[in-house]
Amino acid sequence: MRGVHKVRVSAAIDILSRLLREHIVDRGTAAETLKAVYDRIGILPIMGAATPPDIYDKELATLYVVARYGLGLDEEEPNWFRALFYKELAYEEAARRIMEGVESREEIEKILGESLDENQVARILRVIATKVLLGYASENELIQLLRKIPEVLPEYEKVARKYARFYIALRVAEAIATSEVKNRIAKEALKQAMAARIGLEKIIPDDEYIALIAHRLFHIPKKRLAKILKLEEEKKASTAQQK
Repeated sequence: MRGVHKVRVSAAIDILSRLLREHIVDRGTAAETLKAVYDRIGILPIMGAATPPDIYDKELATLYVVARYGLGLDEEEPNWFRALFYKELAYEEAARRIMEGVESREEIEKILGESLDENQVARILRVIATKVLLGYASENELIQLLRKIPEVLPEYEKVARKYARFYIALRVAEAIATSEVKNRIAKEALKQAMAARIGLEKIIPDDEYIALIAHRLFHIPKKRLAKILKLEEEKKASTAQQK
């Protein structure tokens, strides 16, 4: 597990302990509990620039990953686990079928039990990305999924590219938070290297987007970010000096 996510994982364990103790399987109640704990400790769900109304239901993916791959609750408490995390189980199974080269979207819809749309595809990606971010899966798994979506579900290529851009931004923000990236040359090298590894077109995030994620999720001061990222305020100051 990367150090920057220790607080998130610790919070997830505390939340899961309460949900299990009280045998809570209602997703709305679970999402409210998660939000209350996050608010108390001052962290946000894993997200980009937007804050969708169902963000805390989406963030249940973090609880799912920790419960299954960190604590083994899928085997210790299978009935409770399946009742609460039925969506994430379906998303992960859908991801597996996509990576295997599923032949039709109908197969995915059968797994999900509902129509496939952009939101569902993003949530499939979220489960796998969360496994990677928290250290329970290789990054190759997410890259394989990102590459396969345009191949087997071409109508959702844009969703895959958008998620790839978000993931690169998040990983660069992480690297700044852990001081793996300390300057602009290293930042740019990481962006380019990750985009090349994923192999999709138009997925390199701009520095403003990276700064937003770095500040929101990792509380990195804007002054520090300005030394590594090329931000709009700096561009304006440079233009003013030239005038």
